[in-house]
Amino acid sequence: KCDGQRPTCSGCIIRQQLCVYTAESDASPIVSLKRKLDALQKQREEVSQLLDRLKS
Repeated sequence: KCDGQRPTCSGCIIRQQLCVYTAESDASPIVSLKRKLDALQKQREEVSQLLDRLKS
């Protein structure tokens, strides 16, 4: 169950999933896309770090 934490809720952290949520009604499409981009960049960095650890 989502606890609403941003950018990643506790449930998604535990399941190691990308947290996807709907934009607030007052958020512009640009703000919503920026949040999604930030989440994807964070996920890419985490995957990159994991790959580096697996290589060593």
